[in-house]
Amino acid sequence: MQKRVQRLAAIALAGCTVCGMAAAAFAATPAAAIGSTAYPTLNAAMAAAKDGETIVLQSDIDNAKETYYVGVGKGSAYFVSGSTAKSFTIDLNKHTIKAGAESQTGLLIAADSKAGACSITMKNGTIASSVGTGMQIRDDNPATPTTVILDNVKVKSEADVGIQCLSSRLEIDSATVTGQGNAIYAEDSSIRIRAGSFTADENSTDDGAIAAYTSVDGDNPKLDLSVISDSEAMCVRPADWKQNMAQKIELYFFEDVSETAYYYDPVLWAVQKGVTAGMSNTEFAPNQSCTRAQMATFLWNAAGQPKPSAAKNPFTDVKEGSWYYDAVLWAYENHITAGTSDTKFTPNQVCNRAQVATFLWNAAGQPKPSTTKNPFKDVKEGSWYYDAVLWFVENNISAGTGKNTFSPMNACKRCEIVTFLYRVDQL
Repeated sequence: MQKRVQRLAAIALAGCTVCGMAAAAFAATPAAAIGSTAYPTLNAAMAAAKDGETIVLQSDIDNAKETYYVGVGKGSAYFVSGSTAKSFTIDLNKHTIKAGAESQTGLLIAADSKAGACSITMKNGTIASSVGTGMQIRDDNPATPTTVILDNVKVKSEADVGIQCLSSRLEIDSATVTGQGNAIYAEDSSIRIRAGSFTADENSTDDGAIAAYTSVDGDNPKLDLSVISDSEAMCVRPADWKQNMAQKIELYFFEDVSETAYYYDPVLWAVQKGVTAGMSNTEFAPNQSCTRAQMATFLWNAAGQPKPSAAKNPFTDVKEGSWYYDAVLWAYENHITAGTSDTKFTPNQVCNRAQVATFLWNAAGQPKPSTTKNPFKDVKEGSWYYDAVLWFVENNISAGTGKNTFSPMNACKRCEIVTFLYRVDQL
């Protein structure tokens, strides 16, 4: 269990001071801008931001050049002290906010006991610290919550937790968070996650990548993962992370996979089972074609990644150490594929529908189709994929691409492959 945070000693709001750097004193490249107005530091821009405005970073932020003292050194910080509710956005603009050698926090968002509700959306960039917490959100007035929303943001700490939440709200639309301790550590906070990857150092903690505590028995914290909602995610890996602590947790919400798509359930099955992940936590790329190496790897993943027993590699174009090496050797020794020649596998060749059907038919043991009726005019009797396609049809794995066509030479898309795999798994 993480050592409990001593809130009152963490940051003394009343002691924070501003260096008072004049706007005219900054270099040619300002730190941030709101519209046409440039600011020498991110702190100055955050202090000036009005409700509904967007701060856009103009360069990477070096906390040594910021104006507030965070811990023992200068840092990026926003202090909520007024009672007026406010909401604004920080577009990191593909830049990084990084703690200096002395600053303990990459970015601090803190609200005092008289603060009104505040909502800050951060997007498109990185927040990092090599000596302390990546980002800390704390609120001394939870009756008017301080909320931070992350969208396409990376937060990382090499020395502490990635994100620390104290009596605040954290909403994650998409993020990658890593910590030397937990990726996210929270006390008396509310957390909503839609998509993201969260990783804790495997040797640093026993309460997993995401740990949330609520105060009971006075001020004693108790692990309470019920305050974390992952219900908006399409799929979560591992699915039981709230019951069995995991050092890495992944949540997916694929914006390019509609609930009405025929491949919706197969995609969720494939990701949950570990057959394939998305191209990112928010993109599956269903219409992207797959290579022979990818197809072999999908099958290998679906089988549980068994270690190949063959010591000999017959393929000169499959190098030891490549990400598909074990998958190809396993597929070869299990007669799922013989390659494109005696010595070539051609891993980067796009896999067509005939090849995918044959791979799956071979993996099933080459069952003889019971029907002799061929509905497809483009699948000729005697072709190397004839029995595989007929087996596909009679088992409702595929009905083809049209009334009388299977389109065997068409490139096979990711959505098609996961659908075929899913249907085979249901047999």
